[in-house]
Amino acid sequence: YIAIVHPTSEKRTIRWTIVINAMVWVGSLLSSIPVMMYTRTVRRKQMEVCILDLPQGPQDMYWYTLYQSTIGFIIPLIIISTFYSLTLYHVFRSVRRVKRKQSVWAKRATKTVLMVIAIFLLCWSPYHIIQVVNLSVAQPTSTFIYAYNITICLSYSHSCINPLMLLMFAQNYRERICRKKEFRSSNQSSSKTTVVKTEGGTTVIADSNEISTVI
Repeated sequence: YIAIVHPTSEKRTIRWTIVINAMVWVGSLLSSIPVMMYTRTVRRKQMEVCILDLPQGPQDMYWYTLYQSTIGFIIPLIIISTFYSLTLYHVFRSVRRVKRKQSVWAKRATKTVLMVIAIFLLCWSPYHIIQVVNLSVAQPTSTFIYAYNITICLSYSHSCINPLMLLMFAQNYRERICRKKEFRSSNQSSSKTTVVKTEGGTTVIADSNEISTVI
């Protein structure tokens, strides 16, 4: 948002980047305090299982699920949707009176925004839905446990999918990759050695980086 809407802002510095990332990590650490406080291991059927053992059982689990869904899903979704919508508004306002090429860029930006929100919903919605369903399940079946584990893996995969998706839609990144390939191929072709004999019997060897004469 800042990079597009406020490209000349003084907050676009390494210092601010470090501060914001530190705040995100501290916030994530603080939000996981209930898990660190009440998680313990129990032995079941000859194996140790890690469980969240809340003091008042189902009642506390209800509030914890609400807290988890609010902090980990609803608030991030609102933030993502708000800032990306503001970014799109700024982009479309800027391209109203410009050429078609920039209009195409605006469409690409819209597609990227929609993909970011869609992938967030796809990866995190199943996990939070099954967390709510879990409140009414007295004895979970093996199918439910499998589904629960799949939603956990899907939610974790968001951290891998999101940056890859942004790279796929980043035209500048793709152009740099293409330029690197062209540069490598040109280097390989320019490393050929050319031998030329002159009338005086002198041999000239032409390389990509130097020209030497053999007498």
